[in-house]
Amino acid sequence: METDLKLAPAPDQAAPPRPTLVRPRSRGLIPALPTLWPSMLAERERSGVLPPPLGDPATRYWYFARNAVWHGARALGLSGGEVLMPAYFHGVEVDALLDAGVHLRWVKVDRAMQLDLADLERQRTKATRAVYAIHYAGFPQDVFALRRFCDKHGLLLIEDCALALLSRLGGQPLGTFGDAAIWCFYKALPVPNGGALTMKAPGASGIRRPHEAPLTTAAAHAASSLLANAELRLGAPARLARTLLRRVTSLARRRGLPHVATGTQRFSRAAVDLAISPLSLHLARSLDHGAIVARRRRNYLHLTERLGSAAPPVTGPLDDGVCPLFYPVAVVGKRHVQETLAARGIELVDFWRTPHPEGPTGRRYAVAEELRRTVLEVPCHQDLGIADMDRIADE
Repeated sequence: METDLKLAPAPDQAAPPRPTLVRPRSRGLIPALPTLWPSMLAERERSGVLPPPLGDPATRYWYFARNAVWHGARALGLSGGEVLMPAYFHGVEVDALLDAGVHLRWVKVDRAMQLDLADLERQRTKATRAVYAIHYAGFPQDVFALRRFCDKHGLLLIEDCALALLSRLGGQPLGTFGDAAIWCFYKALPVPNGGALTMKAPGASGIRRPHEAPLTTAAAHAASSLLANAELRLGAPARLARTLLRRVTSLARRRGLPHVATGTQRFSRAAVDLAISPLSLHLARSLDHGAIVARRRRNYLHLTERLGSAAPPVTGPLDDGVCPLFYPVAVVGKRHVQETLAARGIELVDFWRTPHPEGPTGRRYAVAEELRRTVLEVPCHQDLGIADMDRIADE
């Protein structure tokens, strides 16, 4: 192992010291998310059957998945009603539901990020109108059981597939079991933005038409993604260009150039009607989705083989049909681990660390709190090869 990094002692301390960040010069970046490459821009949109939600002509597209959450809740008539919500969540979807007038009732999850079905029954009241199920990291909830539960009690089932694009269960795509599904594109695909809503229940016709986001925003995100891919391939020269782009973008924003950031944790009503950019929709429809699934699965299985005994994935084995968004691992002192790997050119994502001010607290939800403290996203996306997986495992 290289010795150009001073490791902080005792990573299980509450606040470990920051490591000395020294990027390895001979290796490129391993980015946390898939990146864009110029040849992708020239691809034609694919003919034939596209995976959900891209193949559904009734799909409504927005700039953010959170916009789809807000519009979906209102179209389903959930304003003023109660929704059973998992205690482990990002936060922006909760913001969107609350802003839409929904009352939330929290349901426990287990350490494998599965909804506690017994607690779901305990939490149901006469006011309950729907169940909100999150498919974490591409791994499905037991939607067959959830569908039976909802049908038994006359409830709507909403599938949050923001982390589960291209995943299937029993041969059926996730997002097609419920009455509505929420999607996010830029977590799994090299696109600047994009979210979507599909609905089986009536009400979609009443959703108002979205309007275009600033062109400069999509252009800046696309340029950053192109340079991230170049950094993966070329290392330091592309890193310098990417740093300069960030500085130019920041200066332009300070001078009033319109910009809508992705990856933020809070919902904004001002952005709720923004549409997906044409570039994002074109890219999403032109990529080889089967190849993406195959490569992600191969990378995930290789990480499992290398790390399974020391750092097994929180979600367990990779079942047939699952398109893993990342390799979720629980660690002690995750800020230290994240910064240490960042120093070696490997980007990890701190998965949902920050609790929501309106979220559940107390011993009853200790497992969700533990997941927030410990889970990191290790990349296994389609840009990466076996050598990258070995590098991650070695570090």
